[in-house]
Amino acid sequence: MALEHVSIPDGQRHEPKGADSAGANEFMVANGSGGTSWRPLVFNDIVQSLQTNISEEAQNILSVPEAIDDQADIFLTFDGSTSSQNNVITINQNGSTVVTEDGVYYLSLTTTYEKNNVGIATVAGSVVVNGVPYGASQLYNFIRDEDQGGSDTHNINAVISLNAGDVLQYRMRLVNGTGVSLSPVTVDLTGWNAIPSASLTVRKIDVVDGNA
Repeated sequence: MALEHVSIPDGQRHEPKGADSAGANEFMVANGSGGTSWRPLVFNDIVQSLQTNISEEAQNILSVPEAIDDQADIFLTFDGSTSSQNNVITINQNGSTVVTEDGVYYLSLTTTYEKNNVGIATVAGSVVVNGVPYGASQLYNFIRDEDQGGSDTHNINAVISLNAGDVLQYRMRLVNGTGVSLSPVTVDLTGWNAIPSASLTVRKIDVVDGNA
């Protein structure tokens, strides 16, 4: 007589297949073809299983050069202030981004650096929330080396949980070397504008109930 799996005493049940060789904090993930594998979950796994909606968005740019100092932190500033359609997100000219609702926010920042002398310079940067660097350094801080001449663009993308009233900033510091600045890049094509020194987009992400 076959014994239903649900009737097997708890002490006699085995772990799922492959669990003995899976690493800590790994999950069983179906491959869609009848098989499974064990691996850490990534952000896209969660996003693909949810329906999301971008309810608010604000964008701002810096279009003039701004020198990176080795004596003090430089906080990214902008040409003016902008707000999302319902004023949930405001990116102020002084560089601070203020949100008025709790939630999950997506940050996309592009910075363009220029090196105007010989030698390597190291620039450190980090996202700061209420004066404190946000998240693990390997995700939200970066080091950029620049040699002589030319420009180099860096992108940072992050998903951040914020509370109403939180203030988000982006700070930079020249760790060593000289001659680094945020600087726009001229595009020598008719009808094209210069690439800005920096461009910031902040979006509020809402999870939509697919059964509603």
